[in-house]
Amino acid sequence: MLIIGIKVKAEEKAGYDSLSLNLEYQIWQSDNDSVRSPLLYAKAELANQYNLTQEYRSALRRLPSQEKDKPEVRYAIAKSCFFDSLYYDAFVELTSIEDSILISNFNMLSLWLFTNLENEHYDYLQKLLGELYAQKKLTYEAIEPAPKLNPEVALKRSKYLPGLGMFYCKKYFRGAVSLTLNLTFLGFGYHQFATNYYTSGLVFGVYPFMRFYNGGKVHSYELALNYNKQLDEAFIAKLRERIFYYLSL
Repeated sequence: MLIIGIKVKAEEKAGYDSLSLNLEYQIWQSDNDSVRSPLLYAKAELANQYNLTQEYRSALRRLPSQEKDKPEVRYAIAKSCFFDSLYYDAFVELTSIEDSILISNFNMLSLWLFTNLENEHYDYLQKLLGELYAQKKLTYEAIEPAPKLNPEVALKRSKYLPGLGMFYCKKYFRGAVSLTLNLTFLGFGYHQFATNYYTSGLVFGVYPFMRFYNGGKVHSYELALNYNKQLDEAFIAKLRERIFYYLSL
């Protein structure tokens, strides 16, 4: 089945290349924009039929300025960029469209809102949502992101006292376990050294203590990063919810 699928893909690509080459030759022969534009539109449509998004955008971007700067063309390029996860490129394309057109068209506005969300333009997005909600006489309360943890602080606290960084990350049980284990291994190692049992002190005291001590520092750092990631996800989810709610009105 895999071989058949590859063969079909190859045949489709060969079909596209043949048709595209014919169009490209006609475009190359023409010096008139009124002739080139329909040919480039045809090439873009052909690429779209074969799901070749890069070729689709390339054809539209080669249009003459008066054609390429049309809102519907900019929107088509931006939409293609967005679905290819090229969020910044989509943002750049949409900024070429006048604000009045962008906000008055439902599809363009939807893409504009989600493009700003993916580009993390949260302050602007909150301001824009506030204005949009006000136009429909709805109350919009800005979403304030929760205070984040500093991973470096978590690391340093665990360096000074095992488990302290985990307490900072609000993982109290883990912090207590880490502190208990570190003190236990350290105390056992000290006792063994004091009684001249150096080998067991190293193997069952110092070595596990160093493992838990260093591991606790790394774990505290990762806990702070994960905590911040969860805050970001919750914040974005709330913003996304506000966007969907507005677009559903």
